[in-house]
Amino acid sequence: MAEPIKKTQSNQVAVKSKQSEMVQLYLGELMSSCSSESSPLTAEQKDYSVPILHSFCKSMAESKYSPQSVNTVDFLEQVKYCSKLGLSIQNKEIYLSFRNNSKTNMIDCTITKQYQGIQKEMIAFSSKPIVKFLHGVICSGDIFESETNFLDGSVVITKHKKGDCPNRHDLKNITGAYAIAYCKENDTLVPYMAILEKQRITRAYGAAQTKNVWISDTQSMVIKTAYWVLYNNVLKPYINVPIGSIDAWEKTNDKMVWDNPSVTNEVDNDIIYDIDVDVDSDVEIVDNHSSAEEKSLSGEFIMVQNSNGKEVRYDLDSDDCAVIDYFDEYKPNSGQFEKVEYPNGDKAYQVDGNIKTMRVRKIN
Repeated sequence: MAEPIKKTQSNQVAVKSKQSEMVQLYLGELMSSCSSESSPLTAEQKDYSVPILHSFCKSMAESKYSPQSVNTVDFLEQVKYCSKLGLSIQNKEIYLSFRNNSKTNMIDCTITKQYQGIQKEMIAFSSKPIVKFLHGVICSGDIFESETNFLDGSVVITKHKKGDCPNRHDLKNITGAYAIAYCKENDTLVPYMAILEKQRITRAYGAAQTKNVWISDTQSMVIKTAYWVLYNNVLKPYINVPIGSIDAWEKTNDKMVWDNPSVTNEVDNDIIYDIDVDVDSDVEIVDNHSSAEEKSLSGEFIMVQNSNGKEVRYDLDSDDCAVIDYFDEYKPNSGQFEKVEYPNGDKAYQVDGNIKTMRVRKIN
């Protein structure tokens, strides 16, 4: 019995050794690229890049991706920007997501900020000293009260008492969220608040290019959305990004285009898989179309064959906006469907405030 154990241990050592070699290879490419641009990584920035590369190589090995199949050029660019901003994958300030892009016949790896990364940047770039943060998710049955301060127009939370919601991690049970930064002003802590209603959360979910992380870690994504609003809206007048960090900040700052869902919610038939990977998590491939049963919303529809050979039915509303429903439990013409219009004029269907349908472009 000892021989198989030794063989397994030997294989594990070989795999780790191979991953370490790949990390050093990518690190060399990264350092060379930065030097050629006259912006070499500092020793501290290098320390941020190495764990990202380790996570990347580990995920590739677990998914059995060959180095030739992954778009490493774009990925290393992202590593450079995140390292320059001091974002740590070990502290869950960023995460990796892999997507199979058949347009390029390559696998793309994207680095995205977690809410911890947004907190870190706010502390670094805010002209108001941030002492601490507070955030919360509001669910059905909670008692949540706020009031308007008519002196300055701000909204202040006065009470949040959790109710008996059976599952606070289920998006359909979440009715709102908030994020608060407490800033020191004249020896007094002043709260700056972002309060989100359900509609904005569901729009953020609908605008996400990959839904897996929303499903696997719903609360964190809801909280991240609240912090994004706090960062980019509430505290925006006080955010001063240093000149040397502006390029990296612009390249890594999430574009929350929930007011224009047609930009990100288009179904790209050339992108088959969405994979979200945490530094220590297993990689799971999810086919977004494999178990869908499409139903007509208006009687007018088109059939399109996607890249994996499955025919998908796209239903058209009266405005020729293609809408596809993947949720069997919701029935057309039942009163559960509600047509909504976004601020930019786009129209879509949603169910009970949740975007249970996907708004996509019309395909001729």
